[in-house]
Amino acid sequence: MPALYFGQSQSALLGVFSEAASNVRRDHGVVLCPPIGQEHVRSHWAMRQLSVALNKAGFDCLRFDWFGVGDSAGELHEATLARWAEDLIAAKDELRDASGVRDVSLVGLRFGATLAALGAQAVDAANVVLWDPVVFGNRFVRSLRLL
Repeated sequence: MPALYFGQSQSALLGVFSEAASNVRRDHGVVLCPPIGQEHVRSHWAMRQLSVALNKAGFDCLRFDWFGVGDSAGELHEATLARWAEDLIAAKDELRDASGVRDVSLVGLRFGATLAALGAQAVDAANVVLWDPVVFGNRFVRSLRLL
């Protein structure tokens, strides 16, 4: 599963595309939407394991880092909801280009789930899984500041 960069060249996003097992391949892919901040670091292993399980079930997957998060371009303080909405569309497009799947679902964790919910209509998501989404933004920001 080699890493790749996609999106706008001046602010590229890091992604990891993983293919479905050939004996159960579906015409359906999954974009995994990670959390941000310290939760991003702490959840990396779980997101990778989820990708492996989805691959075994026949789904191509794309894991990626949002703009300003992880190994993508930019700094977190430069990120906006509008930019992250664009990132989600770029991730969906990259998954479709890499795999040729027709349908795309989203699986988001914590703030990634919130972003998936906000962007589901824009990417025409077949399904959306919200894994412990951030519901109260002010509480979330307070907890990040405490860290």
